[in-house]
Amino acid sequence: MITRQLVLAAALAAGLVSTSASAMLDVSSSYPSGYKGRISVKFNEAQDVVGFQFTDTQGSDLNYTPDQMRRGVVLLHAMNKDIIRMVSPQFDTQEGGTIHLVFLRNFFGSDYRKVDVDFVRGVNWEVWTNDVAGKETFDGLHVQVKNSMGVPSSVNRVHLRRQGTIVRDLDPMQLPQAPASLLRWMGLIR
Repeated sequence: MITRQLVLAAALAAGLVSTSASAMLDVSSSYPSGYKGRISVKFNEAQDVVGFQFTDTQGSDLNYTPDQMRRGVVLLHAMNKDIIRMVSPQFDTQEGGTIHLVFLRNFFGSDYRKVDVDFVRGVNWEVWTNDVAGKETFDGLHVQVKNSMGVPSSVNRVHLRRQGTIVRDLDPMQLPQAPASLLRWMGLIR
């Protein structure tokens, strides 16, 4: 039986795994126009996660610890609201875990919806869909924002993408509401 350490050593020798940082997820939104960001993961020599870096077209260059990821981090803030957040209360730096991508569906209220994904360690660290349609890797998240009379009003589509191709086209109204316990955990409600 091949152990994870042997597979990891072989992958390192073949140059398949980064020993410092690699892109985890590209984030984009139709609002603000042209918004793009990238979440990169920082690893130690053993390929355990030691942190996350988020950069975007609004000038953000933020570094997050695994503890901050457990409490929740903001990926897009606009109109004085957190539009997209990411949280993983049970995140494990050696194995990964489920990440909740939480977004504000209605900009004039507090209707938060969530998409659960798995960030897991195999030969490489990968992000997988985690839904009834099956498991697929993906590397991009795009949020399509609807305007009402020229004002951003709601998220009307969420796309999970792999190399630019949509692997999931999600209707926010069909996604589960983020539970109050998760929203309290992130400090979005009392």
